[in-house]
Amino acid sequence: MKILFSPVGMSDPITEEKDKDGNVTACHDGSMIHICRHHQPNLVILYLSAEALEYEKADARYTKAIALLSQEIGKTIDYRLIERGDLTEVQQFDPFLKEFEEILTKLRAEHPEAEILLNVSSGTPAMKSALQILAAATTLQLTPLQVSTPTKRSNKSTPHCDVEKEWPLVKENAPLTLSRVEVSGTRNMLYSFNKKILCQFIERYDYKGAKIMAVQMGSMLPVSFREMLDGAVLRYDLKPQEAARKFMSYGHNDVISPRCDKNAEYFMLMCIKAERGEYVDLIRAFTPMFLEILFNAIEKQNGIKVADYTDDRYYWNEEKLKASKLVGRFDQVARFHNGVTKGCFGGYPIKIVYSWHLTNLIENLCTRDQEQFVKDTIKLRNFEENGRNLAAHTVRSFTEQEIKKQTGMTPAEMIEQMRRYILQYTSIPVDEAPLERYKRMNTILKDLL
Repeated sequence: MKILFSPVGMSDPITEEKDKDGNVTACHDGSMIHICRHHQPNLVILYLSAEALEYEKADARYTKAIALLSQEIGKTIDYRLIERGDLTEVQQFDPFLKEFEEILTKLRAEHPEAEILLNVSSGTPAMKSALQILAAATTLQLTPLQVSTPTKRSNKSTPHCDVEKEWPLVKENAPLTLSRVEVSGTRNMLYSFNKKILCQFIERYDYKGAKIMAVQMGSMLPVSFREMLDGAVLRYDLKPQEAARKFMSYGHNDVISPRCDKNAEYFMLMCIKAERGEYVDLIRAFTPMFLEILFNAIEKQNGIKVADYTDDRYYWNEEKLKASKLVGRFDQVARFHNGVTKGCFGGYPIKIVYSWHLTNLIENLCTRDQEQFVKDTIKLRNFEENGRNLAAHTVRSFTEQEIKKQTGMTPAEMIEQMRRYILQYTSIPVDEAPLERYKRMNTILKDLL
């Protein structure tokens, strides 16, 4: 179903051509009738101001023209009038914006599947502008149509109109006359407006926000952008392999970490949280990342695969530990710590794998030429312990200065310390500039728009 919402202007429904003596020699469709002729809506809703309503009451020019066109094209076009007999201040923009939005919202609710067309070439400038704004800025799915004049000049108003007499003179009644209707540039304006918002979402790494807007824009967006954005959402959800398939289908496998390494991707998410000032989330994300870093560092620096002594990676296997050479290597000693805290009775830990188990193991396993490795490990462990206490026991946000006071490092300093640690002591494929791959992905997304 097609519905046309149309204010009417003084050049509706028909404009006249006159000779030098003032005699009418030919007529043309006004904008409202011309849209009806070429788009053939099922229903036309005519919005009549006080002046237009007087004309309609005097000679029924608008409704008669619709009836005559229905006969001409062999299709019944129904109409409905919205009469605003008290509307004389037709130059004011704000009232039209509010009323038109209410009318069109109700119309969309009544006809959710209909194609709603807007005549943005008839009526006062305030009416036209209001409809253009609504087409661009709402989600009502409105199609604004503009009509050029037959002479490419402004139409002259017709205060006196005998539609039945003038209808045979309408040139557009001739077969195969060209349409002067085109979709208004509002669609381009809407695209440009939404594109800026999309780019802001992307620059802020808010891919889910961008996805919501992309769904609303639908086919206005290139398929390649929508697919790559889906990949960005999957990546942010820590599904790098699924994301990589999206990226690779468009030749952009270089934006993901090597081997789709989940730890490298997780660290990049921590960098994003630091950049966006999401400090509570950042501190809470520290412990799982730190644990993975320690697993990797111990294997690379000491040749021990800690996961071999666990069940499901994060639970110690007591029997395997008892039979290992690690018994007695988990207690904290005073060589690098400020104090000594015994925590592994019997010489090995049980149940859950904690980061302090692994930092103590590193301290006991390392040789004297690995002292810096131990010191750097304990520095990160201290941040984890102090930061976790800050985030776990208080329901509020934190400033950089508060985190610095509690942990000894700002979020940015912590991220840099962790980056250096990963590069120096682990095999996790983190780049020197960890967010470079994300920024490259963002550039690709924006370029696709």
